[in-house]
Amino acid sequence: MSVESRQKLIPELENRSNDLYPVVLDRLPNLYQPPNISNSDQTIFENSQSFDELFEKQRDFQEYKVVLKRRPEVQESLDMNQAFTLKLGFSPIETYLEKYLQKEKFLLTLNNFPYNVPEDTKHLIAWYRGNTPPSDLSQFLASKFSEYTIGEDDFVFYRNLPTRMSVPRFDHLQILVRK
Repeated sequence: MSVESRQKLIPELENRSNDLYPVVLDRLPNLYQPPNISNSDQTIFENSQSFDELFEKQRDFQEYKVVLKRRPEVQESLDMNQAFTLKLGFSPIETYLEKYLQKEKFLLTLNNFPYNVPEDTKHLIAWYRGNTPPSDLSQFLASKFSEYTIGEDDFVFYRNLPTRMSVPRFDHLQILVRK
């Protein structure tokens, strides 16, 4: 994919850049052993007005203390998609991810069913193979962020608890980026 087509994918991202590998590695949540907590132990963070509010909560996201919800119309769309998947007997997204991740280690996409994030925020997902070393994932994300010129104060990422994942079969991070 050319730089021009990637920029069309996420056109709102502006020209910001630096070496983010150490920052990304430091912020990665525990990828393989989420804490032993339940959904009821988490607080739903609703109605944030800006990316800065999300950024202030990044440690809470990474420590599984807070979660985001989808807008009702987006949740309804996701529910209909999941019902359609059940009728089909297979998941088109899971089929695609399975094939893609057999060839590549990582995939960065827009979230088709984004959480309720402020207008100044873009919601992405980083899909990756299970048991990927954090250093490899950090390198991938740092290179993508540099490619899109995202600075260290312009992103938050976290994992959902497995019980909150809409595609639990594949490892992935939620990434919130300042536009």
